[in-house]
Amino acid sequence: MNASGQVVGYSYTANNAQHAFLYSGGTMTDLGTLGGTYSYAQYINAAGHVAGQSSTTGNAGYHGFLYKNGTMTDLTLGGNYSYVSGLNDAGHVFGQAQDANGVYHAFHSNGGTTHNLSVNQYESYPQKMNAAGQVIGYLYTGTSSQPFMYTPSGGAGTLTVLSFGGTYGYVNDLNDAG
Repeated sequence: MNASGQVVGYSYTANNAQHAFLYSGGTMTDLGTLGGTYSYAQYINAAGHVAGQSSTTGNAGYHGFLYKNGTMTDLTLGGNYSYVSGLNDAGHVFGQAQDANGVYHAFHSNGGTTHNLSVNQYESYPQKMNAAGQVIGYLYTGTSSQPFMYTPSGGAGTLTVLSFGGTYGYVNDLNDAG
């Protein structure tokens, strides 16, 4: 629930399909799906934008979504699976998505464009996002794990590896000032 009293979740339809909903001002809105039979809403921001997960056509997988202004946008990097880890009041969404090769990557989305937060096709895992849309997480190569910070700024933004050159690192938190 947000400060305006809008509520998100999921409910079953009359034909027993699970759909995400937005409840606002006494009206319940069915957000639909990305072509599959189920969806659920997890996050809502101050503007009433909603993020969650939905099955895709033929229930071939599930993808994260952002719902705003009556439209559900698919948050994907080309694979069968993605999930949303958070939504901020500026409308930035972050999470993890599978690419067409089956590799999982952290992603950031704002304004309809989903950016892969990885280097050289390494796996990456998101940790947290702040009010400015900066994301922290880990790049994993199979032999090392390095923390990163992504800063959105026109186009793809900037991904910075936070390392002294060793094999492993850890990132815990970030504040709204970055």
